[in-house]
Amino acid sequence: MELGAGEAPFRLTHFAILPVDPSRRHAIDPVRRLALSLLIAGLIVLQASATFGRLTRRYWPVLTYPMYTEPHYAGDAVPFYSIAGIEADGHETEIRADAVDLSLWKFMTGPVAQIKSGDAAGLRPFVEHAEARLGRRFTALRLTQIDCRLTGSGVVREPHIVGTVEVAR
Repeated sequence: MELGAGEAPFRLTHFAILPVDPSRRHAIDPVRRLALSLLIAGLIVLQASATFGRLTRRYWPVLTYPMYTEPHYAGDAVPFYSIAGIEADGHETEIRADAVDLSLWKFMTGPVAQIKSGDAAGLRPFVEHAEARLGRRFTALRLTQIDCRLTGSGVVREPHIVGTVEVAR
């Protein structure tokens, strides 16, 4: 394809089709290229040593990312949380994260953390949303921690109530 007079070739980006300006193209000088290559190689070495080495979390905070957490063995407990909405008549309705359009992360850092801390006022938006989605009216929320213990014969569920918070109106 030939360009007409005054036409510029175009490149496609994620946001727009922009003309390519040949005057802005320049090669990276060898010193800068070497510095960038050494930086990238250094980061790859650090990542490999953090992944496969015996480095402590004190020096590598990236190791607390779930991808790098320790595996679980027989006898370990893996905690899961369940929230139940308690109605005036005592009826309990499980409030699942997916039922109220929350990701696991938002569920854990939102209502689970707020019930653990007893923050009734902070729970108000969650309660209103859950009531609207589930068609119920809650007087309290109960948080249950379910420890799933890994055993040789399978998983054993050990539920225990963490706390109950009265709904602030």
